[in-house]
Amino acid sequence: MGDRCGRLPLATTGHLRRAAREVPETSESDHLSFPAPTRRGSRPRLAVAELSRTSPQPPESGRAVKAIIFDIGRVIVSVNLKRALTTLGGGANLSPERVWTTIETDPRWREWQEGRIEPREWHVHLARRLQSTHTFEQFCAAWNSALDLEPILGEDLFEQLARRHRLVLLSNTDPIHVAYLEANFRFPRYFAARVYSCAVGACKPDAVIYRRAIVEARAAPEQVLYIDDAREYVEAGLQAGMQVHLFESAGHLLDMFRRQGHLEG
Repeated sequence: MGDRCGRLPLATTGHLRRAAREVPETSESDHLSFPAPTRRGSRPRLAVAELSRTSPQPPESGRAVKAIIFDIGRVIVSVNLKRALTTLGGGANLSPERVWTTIETDPRWREWQEGRIEPREWHVHLARRLQSTHTFEQFCAAWNSALDLEPILGEDLFEQLARRHRLVLLSNTDPIHVAYLEANFRFPRYFAARVYSCAVGACKPDAVIYRRAIVEARAAPEQVLYIDDAREYVEAGLQAGMQVHLFESAGHLLDMFRRQGHLEG
């Protein structure tokens, strides 16, 4: 997949590469990523303690963590939906809540997250739904404005972790956000593989995307630690056989890493 400090292709499919090239250059004031729709299955709800299933002591060799999979939104990058939604709905005086409901319930929303719609097609479709007059460039700027450029987790953390572990990104996202992330953040360079829903054609919590992430981790599921802030997605990771950690704060995560011996000092 390439060196952890090198740039990797945005996707393994020509479709996503073409879509990413369509996205206009953005300034440092832009950035966004909405959560993908979830399916409420019949899996039993698990306690928070079970969703942070790592032993208090360094694990035995058979369960030693060889790879770590990170979610992006609200784990590495802060998300401010209201900022983006306010701009997207401004032309028709729609409230952020109304805009989000329109997006979340849109019949093509999952297609967009799974890479089956080109960026310009999504812009035209959503502009019609929101009665928006934004150009494609303005739309991309608004769409990206929900992601803060100041990350939750610092680059030095990933630099340290990458010395001992294979790092993988796992995110429900789209070509507009992928292009912006790759262009404006430094942390992706430390990840040997990047599993994006729009490249895989499946969204969390579908088992397909977890299987792909485990393959990219190049380790047995029980030797992979998966970190996400969404309970449902962490439960799905647990069902896939991985060790899991429900992200609550940077401080809590760093404490866990130190206890487990993943960080030096």
